[in-house]
Amino acid sequence: MADKFEIRDKRTMDSQGNPRTEPPAAGAAPKPSAPPGSPAPETKRTGPQGRESGGDERPVREDQAFLPFVMNLASMAYMTLGLGMGVGEAGTGLDEGGAAPNLPEAKYIIDSLDMLAGKTRGNLSPEEEKGLRSVIYELKMQFTRVSGQSARK
Repeated sequence: MADKFEIRDKRTMDSQGNPRTEPPAAGAAPKPSAPPGSPAPETKRTGPQGRESGGDERPVREDQAFLPFVMNLASMAYMTLGLGMGVGEAGTGLDEGGAAPNLPEAKYIIDSLDMLAGKTRGNLSPEEEKGLRSVIYELKMQFTRVSGQSARK
């Protein structure tokens, strides 16, 4: 029972996420990834099911994805506070014509951002640290204002 056993790499993408032009040679070792200390690799923006998204086609480096993630959570918190991102009052950019506030959900998101700030302390760039802190501060101020209005009604 000396059957020949062969391993073939049938993946359609290489280690960098690019389509392969030809299959790798049999027995060829994969290329090592970028050496330590080199710039972060660029990644393509993709939509559902891994398809490339339309619109903004700029590649995003992995180290630049933190602030958009924080802003995504912040916009969810604004929505749960009943504040949409519209023209808003007095140039604040907040539109209070949204849905009724869901204060427990808003508190959960704000607390999650606060926990994220604690867990990432010392590992963020100054820009990321400042952005995260200012988002948390603004959300806490809006939460206090909206919860005070809810209590008066």
